[in-house]
Amino acid sequence: MKTLITMMALLCAFTVNAQKALKTDSVYITGKVANFEKYPDANSVNIIIDHVLFHEQITYRGKIKSDGTYRIAFLKTAMQDVMLQYNSNIQVILVAPGEHMKLDFDADNYHSSPIFSGDGAQANRDYRAYQNAFFADAGLGYRGNRENRFELIRQAQKDKEPEDCKKFLAALYAKEHIFLTAYLKANKLSPAFAKWAAMNLKYDYFSDVARYAFIHPMMNKIDINEYSLPDGYYDFISEADFNNIDAIVSSGYGEFLYGYANHINKKNFGKSYAVGKVLEMYFKEKPGLKKDVLLSQAMHSLITAGAVEYAKTFLDKYKANTTDAGIRKSLIAAYNEQVDRLENFKIPVTAQINNTPKSAADSVFSNIIAKYPGKVVYVDFWATWCAPCRAEMPNSKKLKKTLDGKDIVFVYLGVQCEEKLWKAAIAEMEIDGEHFFVDNKGFGAMSDKFKISGIPHYVLVDKQGRIVDDNAKRPGDAALKDQLEKLIAAK
Repeated sequence: MKTLITMMALLCAFTVNAQKALKTDSVYITGKVANFEKYPDANSVNIIIDHVLFHEQITYRGKIKSDGTYRIAFLKTAMQDVMLQYNSNIQVILVAPGEHMKLDFDADNYHSSPIFSGDGAQANRDYRAYQNAFFADAGLGYRGNRENRFELIRQAQKDKEPEDCKKFLAALYAKEHIFLTAYLKANKLSPAFAKWAAMNLKYDYFSDVARYAFIHPMMNKIDINEYSLPDGYYDFISEADFNNIDAIVSSGYGEFLYGYANHINKKNFGKSYAVGKVLEMYFKEKPGLKKDVLLSQAMHSLITAGAVEYAKTFLDKYKANTTDAGIRKSLIAAYNEQVDRLENFKIPVTAQINNTPKSAADSVFSNIIAKYPGKVVYVDFWATWCAPCRAEMPNSKKLKKTLDGKDIVFVYLGVQCEEKLWKAAIAEMEIDGEHFFVDNKGFGAMSDKFKISGIPHYVLVDKQGRIVDDNAKRPGDAALKDQLEKLIAAK
């Protein structure tokens, strides 16, 4: 623990004076891509932002025109490191609200060719020079390859016990801090880069500490729901300056708070908990950036799950409990966008919304299947708020497309959600197939019948209407396609 506290003291020495409030403004990035015509499938330049407030990745696309030029515009709250993507290749750049940046590059030499001009150019040149020096430094031992650092950290997260991993990470980042201190003293650097470098070092470390909670069980094939960290794992939280407004320049800040929030939520409420209880706990936090971000992440999880009416019940209290106007404005904009989407959705023509058969709860499933005689039926139980359900939808669409024209029907049963939100989600994700909205009574009967303990859940029915598998494979499972094709081929 002494090593960790020493590390915290070093890091806090680099904390810069806090701003009074975060700035929100547009960012414009323009440029020209040389040799783009060699890669016809790579027709855009993209900015990917790890949204600190919402804990999600947001992508902005700039279509490459016939002369190789592109333009990307987006709103940004505070300076941050973001990802610039072209042709599946990614590099990090720094952007700040109000900047008009010009960035040209050669498609043949994406990583080594960028030329920056305009706003933010010096900060990005400083960043690239620093990264080259950092990974080439003999004392750090990364041998010019950022993947070596990544593997070193992941191996520790896999093999070491919680406290040992924490000590390892503290020692590693203390060594990197020495390098950063010397580098900043030896080079004349833009204030924007110097601020980012200090904050990024600090919160990159914290986010790696937080990631242990899911990386360790994942890499060791341990059920993450059964894995818990020791009570003292986050005892260094009191040493961290999480209310410094400048912390938000680092993507790692949001990543750490998200991991920390999962820990305290699980500790206080167990494996399963209502977001409303979490919000009430966060409302009791001391005012500051940490509280603003925790509340925004929790509110956004409700909004993206489609629980807009429920989120609305907390909206006034959220406004009263957040101190930064920029953060508050971003969350309210996301809320209003979701409300607008729910009011103006358009169901795709390939999605058939059916009336659920009016029958006893225990016969609803049978009556739905009876609508498709002579067809194999793949049934998907899902809900608007269920992230794993949503994650499987692209796989389901892909599988359905490969079996198009064959004797199979994809049936989607919307359960445990609001009907209006259900229709809006079908429109949002453009889910082809047959759709039924099932009330709680009907789903309760089906849950008993198929022993459904959670969703998504899948059931497979053959051409004769017989249940072949009441706990079928997910659409993303490669083995499912073979199983379906055998059922389709059967007489």
